[in-house]
Amino acid sequence: MKLTSDQLEKAKACASAEELRSLAATEGIELTADEAEAYFAELNSVHVNDEELDAVSGGKDKCNDDCRVPFGR
Repeated sequence: MKLTSDQLEKAKACASAEELRSLAATEGIELTADEAEAYFAELNSVHVNDEELDAVSGGKDKCNDDCRVPFGR
């Protein structure tokens, strides 16, 4: 099923599988309760590896771990 970016953002904002199912119905998409549960779980699962987590949390500097000269020189 192909969703628009707007539909996907609305789906990500749903607080429950039942809310996702109701949203889908307003968009003309029929989902069973099991499908809604599966889609809701998929939308709410975030897979970030340790390296990605370090990069976004400030664990990496701008020179990619190979700074021999300070910035500004």
